[in-house]
Amino acid sequence: MSARIKQLEATLARAPHDSLPLSSNGDDTISQDPLKDAEPGDVKYESDLDSVSMSLGSLAIDGEGKAQYYGETAGAEFLQNLMPVSSNDSCTIQEPKYLGLPYEILELVHAFPFGLRDCAHMMADFVEYIPFRERANELANLYYLNAAWLFDPVPRPDLEHAILEPLYSSTNGVISLIGFEPHRLSVFFMVLSTGALFDSHPNARTIAEQYHAFACATFSLESIVGGATCASAQALLMMAHFLFLTDRSGNERRWLLNGLCTKVIHMIGLQRDSAGWNLSEEEVQRRRTIFWEFFTWECWASVLHGRPPTLNLTHSDCRFPRDLDPYLLPSGNLELGFHSWKFRYSAACLSVSVQRAFSVHQASYSSLLELDKRIRSFPLPAHLFSPAHEAGGRDWDTNPNLAMQQFFPVCERESNLIYIHRCWFAEALRDSPDPIQHEYGQSVVTVYRSANILINGLKSLTSAHPRVAGRVWFFWSSFYTSSILLGAIVVKSPGSKLARSALTLLDQSLAVYEEGSRLCRPAATMPMLERLRSRAHHTYSAYCATISGGHQAVLPLNLPDDIHDLSAFGGTKGGVINKSPSNSPHGSNAPSPDSTLSGDISTGSVHPQRSSHSPLSLSHHSPLAYSSNGSSPPHQPDTQAMGQISYGSIPSAGMRPPLKECQISGPHCSYRRNIPCFPLSKMFIRYLRRVFNLPRYKTVNNSRTCW
Repeated sequence: MSARIKQLEATLARAPHDSLPLSSNGDDTISQDPLKDAEPGDVKYESDLDSVSMSLGSLAIDGEGKAQYYGETAGAEFLQNLMPVSSNDSCTIQEPKYLGLPYEILELVHAFPFGLRDCAHMMADFVEYIPFRERANELANLYYLNAAWLFDPVPRPDLEHAILEPLYSSTNGVISLIGFEPHRLSVFFMVLSTGALFDSHPNARTIAEQYHAFACATFSLESIVGGATCASAQALLMMAHFLFLTDRSGNERRWLLNGLCTKVIHMIGLQRDSAGWNLSEEEVQRRRTIFWEFFTWECWASVLHGRPPTLNLTHSDCRFPRDLDPYLLPSGNLELGFHSWKFRYSAACLSVSVQRAFSVHQASYSSLLELDKRIRSFPLPAHLFSPAHEAGGRDWDTNPNLAMQQFFPVCERESNLIYIHRCWFAEALRDSPDPIQHEYGQSVVTVYRSANILINGLKSLTSAHPRVAGRVWFFWSSFYTSSILLGAIVVKSPGSKLARSALTLLDQSLAVYEEGSRLCRPAATMPMLERLRSRAHHTYSAYCATISGGHQAVLPLNLPDDIHDLSAFGGTKGGVINKSPSNSPHGSNAPSPDSTLSGDISTGSVHPQRSSHSPLSLSHHSPLAYSSNGSSPPHQPDTQAMGQISYGSIPSAGMRPPLKECQISGPHCSYRRNIPCFPLSKMFIRYLRRVFNLPRYKTVNNSRTCW
């Protein structure tokens, strides 16, 4: 026995911690190498892959190898980016070079986000673009009323104490930026930019774009490569939010900004709670607020893109920030404010949904139902109840800001349920003519029920506050996806018990979507819904005619006979989508409803037209300093003239110039061919000389002339 004890003690001394093998079958022999009998890591990894989920998502690759991936949770409007779009869809964000900005500002804008290696520009260059305090307050009020109710990385007290007071502290009215951190100035310009979107000024949109350009420029003044601050993360999140509000085609730009913001958050340690670092209470609260605002933002961005997030709560111990807007009940008790409830829901429900959705190992259906139960039972403060809740509740608040916060929990919960059930919903519709009787029938019922709540809830909210609700694409995105799924029920299962009511609800949703989302929707989504409704009506009519013994309805030629297999929503087929350029005539590129529900779709390239807004002059009397109720700026945009400008350098098909016989000759090149004769720039001529090794001068009639 003593010999055995000594053997075990010697083994313990040699073995690394937590790596000792266990003796089995009474074998007294203990391996000297704990990894000797272990399964090789590559073999274990390969064997684990046998149990991965078959939900691959959708992948589009164009002729140049550029790829886009959207996973199984992706919003319907994101999947539509993989399809042809109408040629009249235009990019809604203006290029900085068309905003009338001076060269030094443009240079910094183009250096965003990493800045210039050797920056000769200074903060003083931006003093003339800072508006008067009254105008700054006016735009800040618009920002907090119309945008910050949803995501608020810079609470109003933080803006006042950290930015506005230091910026306007001079008693003689002279603004000095000495000692003012560039990224804090970027945050200031983003507040003005987002607020200007909701201004009544006739050139509000262009002014907003100009402020956005200033924010990018000031961000580039100090490279994040050399270090970042809380203001760096705030500015990046606000820029992503601004793009979400203004540019329906800027999905990838927002996605990349989100990734950069995540890395900045990791750089400055926001994922760890700051209380142990002897920071001021104000700084601790600022860091906690930024982390949880961005965590919630990134979770939803990941769900809508169908791509895994970067932040993970298993790597974080950041506490929730102090509740700045608790609700006082008539009884005198306090309830959680909107943002505090949002953070807690994100931690308890949304984060779990995201981790489940992007795990390659598909969890059991029973665990999905447990998550469903957790989402439904998550408590909601009484002041956030609304008419959209099934159990009823408070009327919509007369304050549009508070009414939007009332609808958000409904939208978040029901959208969350739709996205976690959607692939099971697609499988039930694909496998069974009566999906309710399928083993995943509960997912079908859940998707229908949640779509019903979302559509009727947003219809009610739009009736109460049409102007504000009409700008919130976060709401309409879920509404649009719900409508697509209702159409899928009718088209794939016209004999289902839900088909008739789904068709009725689809008709209602189309009318609400057409009128309510006019201010924010992508242009191609409305034709998509119209074609889907037409398809659903023809399919249902054909089914009814068949079961009644009549003749089958004849479908129009432009509606495919089959909806394929819901690959885009179910993500199970994993087909590669060809994004080669389409040569179809104008107007024929509108995506069909069948394409949205399929993974075998062929798509065309997107060539958005540039905005037709003309730039505003940025002289010393900049229109940025004008109030919404003040006089008009000195330069009004000439949209008619701008509409005649051709931004492209290559004519489109059918508009090529006449061919002209040209000859290029040189020491190593002499040939003649027919080529389109375009006006050549000096830069292109220099390029040709380098390629063909041409001399700088040519000899014509015994005289030297430049090319």
